[in-house]
Amino acid sequence: MDGVSEVLRWHPGLALVSESPFTWDGLLNIPWDIGGNQCTRIRIKFIVPEYPYLNDAKLYFGPDVTLLHHRKFDATVQSLLRSASTVSSFLRQLQMHACHIIKTKSGICHGTTAHTGKGMLDDLKNALNTPSDVQLSSNSNLDLIKLTLKDVSIVIRRNSNSINPWEIVTSYLPEIPGVEPLGKNVSSLLDIRKKFQMHVQLLEKTWHTLFLIDRNFHVIDPLEPKHHHFYRRIYLSQILSVLITIDPLHPNEHPHIKLMGCNTETEKYTEIISKNLENWDPENDIIQNLLSLLNLTEFPQPPIDDNKDKGGIVNDDECCICFSYELDNEQAPEKICDNRKCKRRFHTLCLRTWLQGVAGNEIVFDHICGKCPNCGENISCSIPCY
Repeated sequence: MDGVSEVLRWHPGLALVSESPFTWDGLLNIPWDIGGNQCTRIRIKFIVPEYPYLNDAKLYFGPDVTLLHHRKFDATVQSLLRSASTVSSFLRQLQMHACHIIKTKSGICHGTTAHTGKGMLDDLKNALNTPSDVQLSSNSNLDLIKLTLKDVSIVIRRNSNSINPWEIVTSYLPEIPGVEPLGKNVSSLLDIRKKFQMHVQLLEKTWHTLFLIDRNFHVIDPLEPKHHHFYRRIYLSQILSVLITIDPLHPNEHPHIKLMGCNTETEKYTEIISKNLENWDPENDIIQNLLSLLNLTEFPQPPIDDNKDKGGIVNDDECCICFSYELDNEQAPEKICDNRKCKRRFHTLCLRTWLQGVAGNEIVFDHICGKCPNCGENISCSIPCY
């Protein structure tokens, strides 16, 4: 299994979702600038029925493969499959080929600088001479520009692309459905500054709504909310929590709601929510609406546990398989064993991988069924649908 470990180490966006046949699924990173700071991610599913050999291996792409497609792309991928000796070497060759395509389409070539000095200074001068609430700052080399408005900031730099001369280096601003992405169709620093200000103003009400949740409820996830986190997972009991996802364009409307916990509790509260959903009032704040929706007078707080972190192998809040709270994708444990004497928590990914590795477990519709790794009682876990 050393080859599997190598793939996961060099391609952390991929996950081994099955060993029969060996199947990797997830995001493949394509770094395409000289320093490796700019990266495009494409979704792939790689099935290798005769692992570790690549005979009859199949590679499937997500919709973002349109960034790479040209008339010779499929033939080149098949050629790489025939010539590669391992999964890891094939993925590295695929990365290099995709990187070459992206650089060619973007007009990026070795030997060019990240910006042209005169164009940079002219653009900066025009922006500084035009009043705005957005603050501009830069590093000593003037190759990185920071835009800040109301504690929200992004970092950009100039490149050699004549159509989109400014690219985003760092940003926690999310893409807004129906709104053009921040870094698209910006021909000047003035353009990107205006779009940045518009994005911040559009999201102010949403951030205020999320702030109210953070201030009034016990939020399990995310541990450290950032501006692009439109969700909050709220504690209801030791065996139940509710995931609230706010629509950034309609923060006062009822959010997407998902109950997480043991089946008996989720079924109970699903019925309660179904009855009360019609009472949601956009004129009320999120606090009043959520309390009414869940038939609560106040949101419960977890009991104070003085013995937490003392003598146990795994804390109650941690995943019983990986012994950690957060995964790399900031995912917290969301699956809880129905056995009240157990009540252990699991990341869906950890539990799915565990159940897939046990011979004889059955897949029913979109769930895999088996035994709890801790107590041995029946447990199930969702699996991705393709």
